[in-house]
Amino acid sequence: ETPQGGRNKGEIMSVLIVNVNQTTTNNTLTIHLDGIVPEDVIREMDQALDKLRSTVLSLNRSIPKLRYADGFWTLSCSVSAKYRTTMITEAIALPLIKLGYRIPKEPIIHVGHQAESLTSADEIAAVVRALSTKGTSVTLARDEILQAYRPATELEGGDGQVLNFNIERSIEAKPATHFELGARRSIVIGLGWDCLHNRIYESIYGSGSPPDIDVVVYCVNRWGEVLYRLSPKSRRVLPISQRSTAVLRGAKTQLYDSAIKISSDSTSGDKQDDDELVIINLDELDPSICAVLVTASLAGGARDLRYTQNLYGRIIDVATEASELELCRLRIDTEHAPPDSKTAVIYRFDRGGLGNSPDASKIDDWTLEAVGQFCELANPALPYVKPGDQLVGIRCGQLSIPLCKTDFSYSSFFEMGVYRANIDRIHDAAEHCGPVTLTFKSLTASSGDDEYEAGTYDLVFDDDPNNHIQFRPQRLQWSSLANLIGWTSRVGVPAVDYLKPKFSPHLTGDDLRPFLGMFGNSNKPDRVILTDFAAYIYAKDAGGTSDAYIRAWYKTLNVSAGKFVKEAFEHEICRSKVYKKTRCPALVQFEDFSLCVPIESLVSKISPLIITVRDKDWGIGAIVDDTILRHRIDLSDFRTGRSDEFLVQPDWVDEVNDVKSNAGFTKDMVILKYKATLLYPGEEAPTTTGVIDVKTFSSSSTTTLSSSSQPSSGNDTKSSAGGENKKSSWGFSSKKH
Repeated sequence: ETPQGGRNKGEIMSVLIVNVNQTTTNNTLTIHLDGIVPEDVIREMDQALDKLRSTVLSLNRSIPKLRYADGFWTLSCSVSAKYRTTMITEAIALPLIKLGYRIPKEPIIHVGHQAESLTSADEIAAVVRALSTKGTSVTLARDEILQAYRPATELEGGDGQVLNFNIERSIEAKPATHFELGARRSIVIGLGWDCLHNRIYESIYGSGSPPDIDVVVYCVNRWGEVLYRLSPKSRRVLPISQRSTAVLRGAKTQLYDSAIKISSDSTSGDKQDDDELVIINLDELDPSICAVLVTASLAGGARDLRYTQNLYGRIIDVATEASELELCRLRIDTEHAPPDSKTAVIYRFDRGGLGNSPDASKIDDWTLEAVGQFCELANPALPYVKPGDQLVGIRCGQLSIPLCKTDFSYSSFFEMGVYRANIDRIHDAAEHCGPVTLTFKSLTASSGDDEYEAGTYDLVFDDDPNNHIQFRPQRLQWSSLANLIGWTSRVGVPAVDYLKPKFSPHLTGDDLRPFLGMFGNSNKPDRVILTDFAAYIYAKDAGGTSDAYIRAWYKTLNVSAGKFVKEAFEHEICRSKVYKKTRCPALVQFEDFSLCVPIESLVSKISPLIITVRDKDWGIGAIVDDTILRHRIDLSDFRTGRSDEFLVQPDWVDEVNDVKSNAGFTKDMVILKYKATLLYPGEEAPTTTGVIDVKTFSSSSTTTLSSSSQPSSGNDTKSSAGGENKKSSWGFSSKKH
């Protein structure tokens, strides 16, 4: 209604506000329609846009349709400066004037903070001139009572319903809504939230640091095991795997610099648009990744998500159209979140062609589900490690390695204290037995806005945990003089000082299983058959040859009553025959060597199995064979199907001998090739020559192992040191050197 002091006081009009934002840096033109936007305005403007696409070839692919998103009709595109006047005239001014919109004679057109009255008889020129002014918001009026056009403003989907994206509008999705991605392969997820500041909140937590929410992405294999965890505070980029890069380059497909990338960290949630972003290039994900979970995790500043508001996650398409399009938006009701809920699972991407009815032709198809559920843990797949947490246990497989005693010990004083002894035990366990499990006790603490309960949790590391965690001795203040000078072990309990940049323990998926869909209850394999071993090696002998053979073995630890963990003798499982006088460099095939090994997880290395390729030394004085390479089997990159072939660089390679045939050969050129076949519970292992049927596979020296066949006839009957064949603790015949 016009003001009472106007020329036509009391006149009723339908007001349409057109906001035009132009940027010269990237030629972006954004048009915002507010107020009462009737359906005929959208229809006329879309027809004008279609006409521009057909008549101006340069605008054919750069102009999208008007879209309804978050309560507004918007048009965002990249248009060069010479076409902007044409766009404003043909797509905005002419359709609006045709429908009867006019500029009121009252001072209602706002340019910045000033108002001016346009009384020109040429309404089109006035509208074009007003809209072309940078930062202008133009108000138009129409002498009719109209209804605003709001298509599908209610929530859609839910209960597993499958929806298709609509280019013309954004979908307000309910939880448990599925979407077909179709040909979309580059997806951007925007995460946003606001701080909930009120009197109660500020009285408890103060008005200082606001709640900090991070977008955390979990990559999961088809057995529900977490392969990777990405967040703004730790690992922000998941690079393209070497195997995927080779396939993509061979197919001449567009390559991105990463498979997943997360934007910089936002700790306040005060941005006008999305606070954090993550882009997922589905084609660049390794085939071992079968599900991707996008979550919003509380990193600090509040007790749970109830102290935030307006939490949302939206799907943005940036590849199929000229500009970014919001496809759907999922709003999280944090007000009714369960107590102590620190994580909200927003979206989940599932790879197709898997499940109960595998279909290899759909392995590259992806589906999207808007999950919208809460998880009470801060980081579901990673314990909340904090400074001050105490180390209370070390374990390798089933072997428990006790920490140094807590009573008085003279040796602890002369050997740099109990703390140093415990750190050495961690190192020895990782050196001899592979993956090490550390048990920590989290102390009850209250520091600022962070509180957590006392309890224990485990962390598993493939290599030395000292490379991941910086420990410090926990000292007791004013307990006794002996503590101050290091004569008692009270100061020797290792505690967490800080996490190193390389911090990457094994991730568990147990807390994520309720949100993994069909991958949450997958039948996991319990054994793997390793066959088709081959190694590309260099010449070890002066004549340009190598007498190569491959062997599988393990080590056990003898925990003495004293300070250190003592290494036991090597226990050989089996070996291949010796391939004598093989001209090298060459790819040596070990056809008579295969293993059947039990596994607990496909994310970690198989412990304590070690594969080595050696050069057999002959004659008098040959005591120890030369080791060419040493490797621990890692199945983390296992792709879909029952079998997969691995081509890896070994964990350790000996120095290349300076002989003529090795000219130009480097350590990086040494490779190990093998094939892995999975066996599920109840399945029998095939009868393959040399397969070892491992009943119980652990680091304990009491573990038994039975062989389905005797060692190959190519093995020597006597050791070079004069040893005899002995029955090892694993229960099969082997030679001890």
